[in-house]
Amino acid sequence: MTYELKQCKKLTHDFDYGITVQLHDSKGNKTNYMTLNEDVINALQNILFTKAIKEAAAREENLFKDGSINWDYVDADLSIDGWREKVGEEIFIATIDESATLQRKEST
Repeated sequence: MTYELKQCKKLTHDFDYGITVQLHDSKGNKTNYMTLNEDVINALQNILFTKAIKEAAAREENLFKDGSINWDYVDADLSIDGWREKVGEEIFIATIDESATLQRKEST
């Protein structure tokens, strides 16, 4: 049986143990509950942020005519979507800079 986190709605928040979420199976049926600690929550947030960066970088409106990525536009899109507040300023800037550096290395 495959499980996925679906609409990770906060059910309870216990600062010692984390956030409790309800799991759903692949058919959308409610199954059981799982408590996620802060490390797991941060890891999931980083995965989602990385995915958001890739999606923003692939948008046609965020590309220059030569096909290279306009990172200022990517930064703006992610800021509008609230990622700067979600991950914090320091992580936001560092991750965007790292993504831009990796992209430049891959294109040379």
